[in-house]
Amino acid sequence: MSSVSRSVGRPVTRSVLAGQLNNLTQIIKSLFGLGEQGFAYDPNDLSTLYQDATGIIPVTAVGLMMDKSKGLVLGLEFLTNNWNLAGQVDWSYSNGVLTKSGTTAGGGPSQINTSQFVAGRLYRVEYEVISIGGGGLVAIQFQGGTSKFTQYKGVAGKYVEYLFAAEGNSYLRVIANAQVAVFSVKVISVKEIAGNHAYNTTSAQRPLLVANPQRLDYDISDDKLITNLPSQLTGCTVIRSIPNVGTQILTGQTIPTPHNDNIDHCGLIVINRALTASETSQITKLFNKAAGV
Repeated sequence: MSSVSRSVGRPVTRSVLAGQLNNLTQIIKSLFGLGEQGFAYDPNDLSTLYQDATGIIPVTAVGLMMDKSKGLVLGLEFLTNNWNLAGQVDWSYSNGVLTKSGTTAGGGPSQINTSQFVAGRLYRVEYEVISIGGGGLVAIQFQGGTSKFTQYKGVAGKYVEYLFAAEGNSYLRVIANAQVAVFSVKVISVKEIAGNHAYNTTSAQRPLLVANPQRLDYDISDDKLITNLPSQLTGCTVIRSIPNVGTQILTGQTIPTPHNDNIDHCGLIVINRALTASETSQITKLFNKAAGV
């Protein structure tokens, strides 16, 4: 959800902002500042790239690429701290802390507010592993119709992870890696990150992150990153930083949903309007630099 930037109570117009932009994050903020739709991907911003679609492993191949068009702002709190313990032995919940104290199987309880997790949306999950023992490990994950990657934690501490709900009816759960796992966990916060984020849950179909210039490198067979837009977009400008070539700008484009990105690039912006001359000049300069020309 975008809002118009203000100075001394008056809107800052796009023409004023355009003369002040000197990096890609700033120009993305300006381009989408009036509620425009689309997406903006920046392979040079490692904080927006993850190897797996759940947003846990630091990037080598890209399974999740965050959309910067909405500013990566956090939404409302989703967490209710109500856990469904029906049928779970050796699990308990009190004062926000979920505890596994026995030697039952590793699967954990699902969170009650499952209907709030929407397919194709990204969530920031903050949690604390208060204690862990029994030679076990603990993890938090979304679980849906297919298996999700899980990175277990064996050390107490606070963690922040980005979990992508690749399917509808996904639910958040705490799991152990073995029957002997004993631990206490507190899920602190679950919030959606605004944007049309790109993902692929199939590891063999993920592009590589390649240097000089830094870019997404798709193979010619099946690599792709998927963007589930709320609806098809028309009248779009597509700006792509082509490695070692420069800026490519296509106008009047229709972008279907889902959109599959499968072309090598050092940056990609799709916006549902034409660019001004000033915007065209500045994004060309920045995307040429990113492309290494």
